[in-house]
Amino acid sequence: MMQRVEIGQRSQALPLHALNDFSVSTGGAISRSIADPDVIRISTGYQTASSGQAEIHIILDNLAIKRFFAQANRGGKFARETPARAVPLSERLVAVKSGLGLSTKDLAEVLGCARATIYLWLDHAYQGQVNDDALERLAALEKLTRTWNAYGVGALGSRLHGMALEREEGRSLFALLKEAPINVQRCEVALRAIADQCRLQIDASRRLEGLVARGFGS
Repeated sequence: MMQRVEIGQRSQALPLHALNDFSVSTGGAISRSIADPDVIRISTGYQTASSGQAEIHIILDNLAIKRFFAQANRGGKFARETPARAVPLSERLVAVKSGLGLSTKDLAEVLGCARATIYLWLDHAYQGQVNDDALERLAALEKLTRTWNAYGVGALGSRLHGMALEREEGRSLFALLKEAPINVQRCEVALRAIADQCRLQIDASRRLEGLVARGFGS
């Protein structure tokens, strides 16, 4: 069990010993400092409004953690000189827009900012500040996007706004997404209900197609 996690700012440029190239929801990548090998860094690739280049330091002062990373190292995950890759903010926004079927206006409402700000953030070259609240909400949206994509039932489409959720007294998923903070658990329950409805519709459509193929109906 991890004993200590430190959250701080990058104080100097250190040579990194990358663990792997997968990106985390903060937009950063996991890396390891050659100068300080007992510290694992998860650092963002762009600035937040409050903390600049944020880092999470995981101190390897627990024997079980050291053994885990030693085992991973033997598997080749500590590839020396492999640069840490940060997911650009624009890519994160596009993935969420596509995954949840959000328009730019929808995304602006959910993240609590103006549409003009969303257009600015969608610029791949953007390197400015992003407020912490928007980043937290974006991370929640990314988790929900992964949840929805895992169901494999197609796009949310009109169900984002138009499907009344029984457990939410008729409110829509979009209404839940606009809450502050986003309640990921409730939204995941809503996504499951929508996915179940999609499956029923898909099954009904397939049965109808089967009947038509056998000469029933017109």
